[in-house]
Amino acid sequence: MDQKPHKNILNQRFLDVKKKLEPSKSYLIFENDAGKTDDSLLSETLQVYAYLETQQLEWQTFIDREQKSEYLIIQTEPGNEDDILGRLMACQLPEDMVCYVYKAGS
Repeated sequence: MDQKPHKNILNQRFLDVKKKLEPSKSYLIFENDAGKTDDSLLSETLQVYAYLETQQLEWQTFIDREQKSEYLIIQTEPGNEDDILGRLMACQLPEDMVCYVYKAGS
């Protein structure tokens, strides 16, 4: 996974990205409406990106133009999902975004 999403935002379908997730890892997936210009997951000013860098987590952003959604996918080791999710929710994320948790082996 790329750790500089603002320079390399992928244009892919969510279903295609989901197929590539490693089953031995867990993932936090944040989804937001891609039409929002003032509340975008892709904004470089979001505190979440500073947190991800300090924690050295692997992550990627992408846009699914077909679904008109933008995504932030964070890879984590199994067992850390809830702790990391709690910390991320305190990081100025867009209000209307949706979060999915994919646990290893599911």
